[in-house]
Amino acid sequence: MLQKNKIKNIVSGFLLLLLFHLASAIFILILAALVQSNYNLSLKIIVYGIYGFALWQLIYVIPFCLWLKHQDKNSLMQGVMLGAVMTFLLYGGCFLWVIYFMYIY
Repeated sequence: MLQKNKIKNIVSGFLLLLLFHLASAIFILILAALVQSNYNLSLKIIVYGIYGFALWQLIYVIPFCLWLKHQDKNSLMQGVMLGAVMTFLLYGGCFLWVIYFMYIY
């Protein structure tokens, strides 16, 4: 029973991180919409927000993991860290693929 609870907490941490990712993507789009009068700045916010998303996640993942560690919720923290690593690796691979095809064509 204890193993099921730990797996449930890891999955919950992963899903919680996905919710944070969704909130940060919405924040980037809202920020770009607020400076809509300046098209170049709005486009830069979106492009830099998308290109730097793997690094932007460090802004909220590291403090959240430290807080979870302080609250002694280690399995939830493991789920958040697992999701952050998976996001970084998936995003990094897709980013390299896009850069590769940009320079070919």
